[in-house]
Amino acid sequence: MHPLNNVNSHTPIRVIKTMCWCILLVTLPSIVYGYVSEEIVEAIISAESANNPWAISKDGCRGLGQIKEETWYWMCRHMNVQWTFNDAFDEGKNRRVTVYYLNWLQEYLIKKGCYS
Repeated sequence: MHPLNNVNSHTPIRVIKTMCWCILLVTLPSIVYGYVSEEIVEAIISAESANNPWAISKDGCRGLGQIKEETWYWMCRHMNVQWTFNDAFDEGKNRRVTVYYLNWLQEYLIKKGCYS
């Protein structure tokens, strides 16, 4: 059964987005281990923020990749950078954190056996 078959009008949008990201990362052939293609990054940014670096969601997600504050600081620690959450509006920094997160997510899914 396809995971999106369980989605209904009561499913929070953040859950649907996460499910779509996971499906995208697992199924598209343009991905190789440790690298998320530019096309996927651009598709996610387009879907998340409509390419608006100043986008803010009702949940407080910011910038191109619509990253939550907790995720922002967690990824910045992993990247060994000391950026504030206000830096999420910087296109270059947000893109770097978004790509880093997508690569981390892909590796996590590989470890969990989601790739064949």
